[in-house]
Amino acid sequence: MSNAVPEVPDQGGFADRLKGKTKEVVGKIIADDDLKTEGKLQVAKADAVERAQHTAEEAEIATAKADIQSRAKELEVERAQIAAEEAEAAERDALERREAAAEARVEADAAAKEIQAERAAAARDAAVDAKQERAVSERLDAEAQARELERRAEAAERNAAALEAIQSTKE
Repeated sequence: MSNAVPEVPDQGGFADRLKGKTKEVVGKIIADDDLKTEGKLQVAKADAVERAQHTAEEAEIATAKADIQSRAKELEVERAQIAAEEAEAAERDALERREAAAEARVEADAAAKEIQAERAAAARDAAVDAKQERAVSERLDAEAQARELERRAEAAERNAAALEAIQSTKE
């Protein structure tokens, strides 16, 4: 599995939140609005980093689930194909036996049975094709959901970076 989910570094977290709250309280006590604002920004940064980490984890889980679902659908399609091939082989054997017995019958009777066998094969092929199309559609939907979660994670990272930039300009 390729790691399409962005890595979100574990910066700050509890420590940044604690530092920010401390600056905020000290700023209130000594009436320093800059220190109080800096503390609020540091808390907001810690919150944004935490949200980005959570969103990245969700995206990674969704990607893993999509991969699992996709593989399960592929296996289901493979099983259906194998079953169809086995059924087709069994039917071919049965058809050959019927044809050997039908040689003594009238030519029209043999032609009718052959048409019936072809229709059954076409119906099975159509059913397998429909299952394959559903599997592809479901995989595309799952991948679209994973991309949306990745987009959200990247947006959260950009927000965290913006807050960090604001904080660093204040310092």
